[in-house]
Amino acid sequence: LFDNLEEKLLNADLVISSTGAPHAIINKERLLRVFDENIPNKMIFIDIANPRDIAEDVKEIGIDLFNIDDLRGIAEKNKKLREREVIEAEKIIESEFDLLKESFNLIEINSLLGSLRESMEEIRQRESQKGIVKLNAVDAKDIKVIDKMTQSIVNKIFYDISEGIKKSAKENEEDVIKMCETILKRD
Repeated sequence: LFDNLEEKLLNADLVISSTGAPHAIINKERLLRVFDENIPNKMIFIDIANPRDIAEDVKEIGIDLFNIDDLRGIAEKNKKLREREVIEAEKIIESEFDLLKESFNLIEINSLLGSLRESMEEIRQRESQKGIVKLNAVDAKDIKVIDKMTQSIVNKIFYDISEGIKKSAKENEEDVIKMCETILKRD
């Protein structure tokens, strides 16, 4: 490769060098000679040799030169950037997890409220029937009045309970869910 290095340089956009040479093998003077003073607009040299294979003076003719220290600096900068991005990603994940958890808890709360509503309706119907029997109400109009009145009572009680449960659930979901499950004897 050293035999035709100059020929290879003519066709290169990127040169990565890591030889065991005791001195720089590429410098400004050599590149000016190779390119006959017409240095390409964008040519990148990466020197990972120790000692350096490429002299710093190549920067004077528009060559982008990076050595192992530059690469370490870039890697460190990118690492810090990634670490900041990880922190931001963790915040997003935590926020989205909280929203997901809240959604699942709301589904559970709504299911429990549905069960509570069914239970209240069963009790309402049973107790309405008992009241109708005790009152000897056979008139359809009286039965309808009792039915509407008990529905209204249950609706008002259920509304207050469900709103209180939903509000409490936002503050401490799991405890409210457990309490509702206990009240409804659900496991």
